[in-house]
Amino acid sequence: MRRARSLLLVAATVLTTGAFATVAAGNPAAAGPSGPGTGAEAGQDSLTDLKLLAKARGWTLQQAREHRELSDRFGELQARVATDRPALYAGARLAGTPDGAPSLFVKGKADEHIRSLIGTAGFPVELAEDRPYSWLELEDRSIKLNEHLITLGYSDIVTAVDETTSTVEAVVTRKPGAPSKAEDVGPQLPAALQNGVRITLTDTDVAADESAFGGMWVRKDGANNCTSGWSVRRISDGLTGVTTAGHCDGIDEIVHPGVGTHPLYHRAEHRGQYGDVEWKTSPAAEPDDFYATASEVRDVAALEARANITVGEAVCVYGRSSNSRDCSHTVMRTSISCTNNGVFNNRLVAMNAKRTTIGGDSGGGWSFNNTAYGSHKGGCTVDGATRNVFSVADLYDEALGVRVRTS
Repeated sequence: MRRARSLLLVAATVLTTGAFATVAAGNPAAAGPSGPGTGAEAGQDSLTDLKLLAKARGWTLQQAREHRELSDRFGELQARVATDRPALYAGARLAGTPDGAPSLFVKGKADEHIRSLIGTAGFPVELAEDRPYSWLELEDRSIKLNEHLITLGYSDIVTAVDETTSTVEAVVTRKPGAPSKAEDVGPQLPAALQNGVRITLTDTDVAADESAFGGMWVRKDGANNCTSGWSVRRISDGLTGVTTAGHCDGIDEIVHPGVGTHPLYHRAEHRGQYGDVEWKTSPAAEPDDFYATASEVRDVAALEARANITVGEAVCVYGRSSNSRDCSHTVMRTSISCTNNGVFNNRLVAMNAKRTTIGGDSGGGWSFNNTAYGSHKGGCTVDGATRNVFSVADLYDEALGVRVRTS
């Protein structure tokens, strides 16, 4: 049994919203890393993504490895807080430096349970209290704001949870008949959404879709169209298949490198509360492997829980059209709603780098080492730039009634 330390408060400073304190770590040996990124995967798979991460961030390989291990361990802690204290959990963020302490945001004051979890974590955590909303309340505000903006006549809308400031941001494409100035939108919002909300109107398109079995070309009428994501199994009866993006309409074939093509049969599509995904079946065997690049096949060892995804966490993407593995991205927003041409997609994750994917990458897997995070949707405008966004694989059961297959 781990022994909690009584001394918790070490230093205090001030954030934009709420108090910020560094909490002392417990015995590091008592909270060793576990799961993906710490030796559970094949060594070469792990080394490949760590090298890409180190290059993208300007770090040494050892710094990238240590940051990744901390990311995994902190993800487990934040998921525990989010599960045990959903009314208090207000978000989390990794530091931008390889040796920086991650931050845990709390609505109001942290109770003894949260402080005990931090105190026995085995690494320093900065505790930011006195946030006005929990993470679940922020997500609900984002969803309601997107839905209300639709009622005002807009059809291309991105709303995003900014847990680092406890606010919700909306970026909206102007449309004839709807208010053309941001200051005219606020008064038309419900009273509950007139505080803690940032609204920007633009004339540009704020949402765009981009039209082992994972990571293959999927075709429509013989033409390459999108990328496959993950091998999945239907919960109700065990039927296996493969995912791609929900907006990739008419997909009827998958390209199997070195083998040929297989027909695909549509099973279900979801473009709504749980992202932008669909799944198909084929007459071929569908192992739980995926193409990390055009020539590198990896086993799927784990599925990243939604509650473990952290602001500042590195995740890689591969799409057949751009045909390169990109690990330059870190999580910027853990929940955004993206309405494109009136089609509402919610609970997406937005990355910090400007969009690097292209048409045909839609549906491709977001992963790190051998862990599945999600499937690519396209680009949505957040904080002044079009960012890559993905549907969360942990929500496939709600969206489609399937789960990602793991070894």
